[in-house]
Amino acid sequence: MTPPRHGPSLKRFAVPPFLDRLSVLPAPIAALASLAVSAPAQAEMVSVPVEFRQVEGTRPFVTVRMNGRAFSLMVHANGDFYVMTTHARAAKIGIRHLRKTSNFGIASEGHVARLGRAETKVGSLEVGGVRLDGSPLSVFEVPVPALEGMLGTPFLRAERVFVDFDEGRFRLPREAGDAEHERARLIASGYRPHRLTFDPTLSTYIVTVEIDGHPARLQVGTVAQNILDRSYVANSGIAVGPRIDVEAGPRGALVETWIAKRVLSVSIDGDRTAQTQPWIFDLSAYNSRKSVASRVDGSLGAEFMLANRAVIDFGAGELFLKPPEQGGRP
Repeated sequence: MTPPRHGPSLKRFAVPPFLDRLSVLPAPIAALASLAVSAPAQAEMVSVPVEFRQVEGTRPFVTVRMNGRAFSLMVHANGDFYVMTTHARAAKIGIRHLRKTSNFGIASEGHVARLGRAETKVGSLEVGGVRLDGSPLSVFEVPVPALEGMLGTPFLRAERVFVDFDEGRFRLPREAGDAEHERARLIASGYRPHRLTFDPTLSTYIVTVEIDGHPARLQVGTVAQNILDRSYVANSGIAVGPRIDVEAGPRGALVETWIAKRVLSVSIDGDRTAQTQPWIFDLSAYNSRKSVASRVDGSLGAEFMLANRAVIDFGAGELFLKPPEQGGRP
């Protein structure tokens, strides 16, 4: 067993099951040459399978244990919590008598839950054999009864998670150098890294892209469809198609939703990616925060990540994509 690694308020223990033994190949670029020379023959990443489900769009889930009880948690890269669950499920693992700290959470579409949001800690959180003690836990309601909880951006960054949409794996490094070896493996297999910028106000990563030749700042998400803000669409001259839905925001807002009239081209750092026909709505109204649309122009969701065989490195803040095959898919 590897020695425990101590974080600010938790302890981490790596235990043997569910490991991917990943061969580290020589890196083909000069920036990784020194790593390739000094790297051991193999690097170990703790790896668990990702299950994709249709829950108002395609969403990734991983199985974890909290206080010994199994939970299927959605991986949500736009969540401002470390890990969350609902009040009823928190009670099942012995967490009760919570104090409401804010009016947050949805009882049903358009209705804020009276229980609000509470902040506490969970005794133990286990992911694929990695055990974290004293992890921050947010407790609030969600409008999907079957949803047991979510892992948010603070977890993904702190634990340096790689979410691999192509292979359907959720990977965590066991040792300090494992993340660099994983990066080298991805680059050696043909992936290109694209630098992301973290926005602490939105608690999310941002990537700069071009959409039909127009620059855009998009949130890097892990769930559901690709989305563009309505004001960005109007300013860019993108044609709007039919109204398709009313989306329910996290603070009770209901916003009309359209779809782009045609598919749009997307490129990152000059590399073209799979075309998209995004949903369109008012991001600030959806989030009940006026500042959102001033900071980003939309978001890339699971739709983009799956179509482009993406791997997101949340520790280093990089989006790995494979260049398109000649005449084929990305």
